[in-house]
Amino acid sequence: MNLKLNCDLVIYGSQGSGKTTQAKILAEMFGAVFFSMGDASRALCQSDPKAKKIMNSGALLPDYYFEQEINKFIDQIQIGGHAVYEGIVRNLDQQKFFVEMMAKRSRLFKVIFIEVSDKEVLARIKKRRESGEQKRDDENDSIVAERLKIFRDKTMPVLEQYEKQDIELIRIDGDVSVDEVTAKILQAL
Repeated sequence: MNLKLNCDLVIYGSQGSGKTTQAKILAEMFGAVFFSMGDASRALCQSDPKAKKIMNSGALLPDYYFEQEINKFIDQIQIGGHAVYEGIVRNLDQQKFFVEMMAKRSRLFKVIFIEVSDKEVLARIKKRRESGEQKRDDENDSIVAERLKIFRDKTMPVLEQYEKQDIELIRIDGDVSVDEVTAKILQAL
């Protein structure tokens, strides 16, 4: 299925919310380019020991990493093409940079927030660990707890800022199956 997208999509959700899964599904459905800051950060950790140490502590990478990676990605999008971003813009400074950069490049975007309870997040991550689906250093219980706190403290204000700026923010209940979340997103778009 290849639907038409008239803007970029920025997918938000805490760790374990299914944002990566949904972003990949939407990118494929719409024929858009997919960008994951988490994937870019993990790739960066392979060549940058300082970045790896920061990520493995549970902290987020400094803003200059974000600015560098997002600029590099957007420069590669074809004219008229669209993107689905996941895991980007995690604090108010990054949000300001992103909104200004998108405006300078005349790129429209909508924000989708997949809301998932902490209890569900922890259950999903535990299931991933036990099934061997993913073996990542940044998914042990203490790091997940730290990431959830950072998400509430740093990223939730970003979502509030989008609303203040009249940037469309679509809230989706993510405590349901992957297919149900996808259907809710498509209906909201």
